[in-house]
Amino acid sequence: MQFTYECLPCVFKQIQQLVSKATDDSRTREKLLRAMLASMADMDWDVPPPAFSRDQQLIVNQVVGDADLFLVEKDLSTELAKEVWEEIAEQATREHDPFEAALRLAIGGNIIDYGIDGSFQLSQAKSRLFEVLALPLEPSRITALQDAINKAEKIFYVLDNCGEAVFDRLLIEQFRDKVTLGVRGMPVLNDVTRRELASSGLAGYPVVDTGDCTPGVSSRYADPAFFQAMRQADLVIAKGQGNFETMDDYDRPIFFLFRAKCSVVAKHLGGVELGSLQVIGKNV
Repeated sequence: MQFTYECLPCVFKQIQQLVSKATDDSRTREKLLRAMLASMADMDWDVPPPAFSRDQQLIVNQVVGDADLFLVEKDLSTELAKEVWEEIAEQATREHDPFEAALRLAIGGNIIDYGIDGSFQLSQAKSRLFEVLALPLEPSRITALQDAINKAEKIFYVLDNCGEAVFDRLLIEQFRDKVTLGVRGMPVLNDVTRRELASSGLAGYPVVDTGDCTPGVSSRYADPAFFQAMRQADLVIAKGQGNFETMDDYDRPIFFLFRAKCSVVAKHLGGVELGSLQVIGKNV
């Protein structure tokens, strides 16, 4: 997916959010703001939207030092997810078969996102998680994903956000013996890095990171080892909108699991409803 002018409101919101979190000093805020706006003005628009987030994070790192600006939110999101885990998992398995229950929870956790929705509040998360149990999900897509998982010998599962990763666990456990996890190489927004795997219940799996701070997988900047791991897998499962925006032209079997959280992506998918559950298979 390429950046469009319709992405601008989200980019400006994110710039304001990052600047306010990075420092309380007015002069440093001005320096950050000017640098981010200049970078955006000069940037090639022939890139996916997460490329802008990468540039903004690098500017923060240069001005105030390597910064994990959402460290508190990441840890709180993980703790909240663990608190509601048993309750929502129990209800999900009562209402759906085990695979669909795990899939719904994995997609539902994608609502925990401070990047796309700068106004996201953790207090909203519990009700938004429970709503996924009743939202429409095309049965044929569930079956297609399950069949692809069963046939694959090696699966590369690219994680997205903290908190969300706790709910990924139930799905990953269904093919745990053939999975390698992919994570961000550096902190950016509330995305998962190696640091958060153990607290999310995902310790012990093989892991490859991007070596980069794009909130997605950058074809320009991700580590070659990351792409090698993707190529060695029979199936890639990519969580979240950022991974979809950066990987939708991947030329091997891949499934994207996410909630459609912005109008640009919703339109790109043919006018799907905002908040809808998406299971999108390509090359399968």
